[in-house]
Amino acid sequence: MGAKIDGHVTFNIAEIVASYMITPALQPGTAYSYTAGSVSATGQKPRYNEFDASADYFLSRSTDVYACATYMRAGSGANADLAPVLSASSSADQVALRVGVRKRF
Repeated sequence: MGAKIDGHVTFNIAEIVASYMITPALQPGTAYSYTAGSVSATGQKPRYNEFDASADYFLSRSTDVYACATYMRAGSGANADLAPVLSASSSADQVALRVGVRKRF
């Protein structure tokens, strides 16, 4: 399973992440990452910009609800791919929205 890639593939990633506890129960956050790739077999040099925003509300010490939005923009002819959350996009743009309840044991 997975992609068969000949040659050497390299990804260099830089990321900035910030979050702040506004109250003991509310924690918003944001992140940005830049990925520069290189595929030796094809000469492709894909680039990816990813922006994230989230909010976490703690109902108790072990339970919280959260919402998260992610946007990816691919460059250099690549398609956006927010794997493993979603299948690859057929274009350079992809958005993922998630809402959930988390219980820690």
